[in-house]
Amino acid sequence: MNETIGERIKILMRHYGLNKNSLTVKLGMSSNSVIGRIVNDPERAPSFEILKEILIKHPMVNARWFVTGEGDMFSREVMSIQKGEISYFKLMAGSEFPDIDGKATAVLIVNGFTDCEYAFDVFGDSMAPRFRSGDIVLCAGVYKPIQLGEPYFIVSQGIPHVRTVKGVNDNSYKLSAENNRFDDYELRKEDVEFIFPVKGVIRREVY
Repeated sequence: MNETIGERIKILMRHYGLNKNSLTVKLGMSSNSVIGRIVNDPERAPSFEILKEILIKHPMVNARWFVTGEGDMFSREVMSIQKGEISYFKLMAGSEFPDIDGKATAVLIVNGFTDCEYAFDVFGDSMAPRFRSGDIVLCAGVYKPIQLGEPYFIVSQGIPHVRTVKGVNDNSYKLSAENNRFDDYELRKEDVEFIFPVKGVIRREVY
């Protein structure tokens, strides 16, 4: 079905749970009259500025679909993320950290974790009881400002760590463990290859 641009705006609004008022606010517009006319008359063509602002505010939407009606509302990559597909890289104790841009060991389908991109194994009990050896941590792949007190999966000189970031300065991260048998330590930023926020965990219970 080849909808009008106005109809595609209505589809977008339904998908994101928006109405004319909330979309108006999201776009930074002072009056909902323009969006109201689009909603009430989908044959009406919005201005280029409105189309641009809608795409800026909804970067996951496929611009080609939105403007021309061709293709899907979201790209294949985005649809994979929305389905909760997470690339799992099986780690072996003492082995070299894998190329995460290469082929994953498996793809995990985990609903509710659409912000996660990678999954890795946990070794040791430094983060017990929060994370145990044998767990798989689910990590966001997009860098965001460090949140103090939150756990991170960190790779330094090819060695993976799971630690809580306790402090940050210009040159280093101060890291701490959940297990009080392990001391805090500092890791130089220049030695950090990856630092991913840990958003969830898959646990294998042993009975």
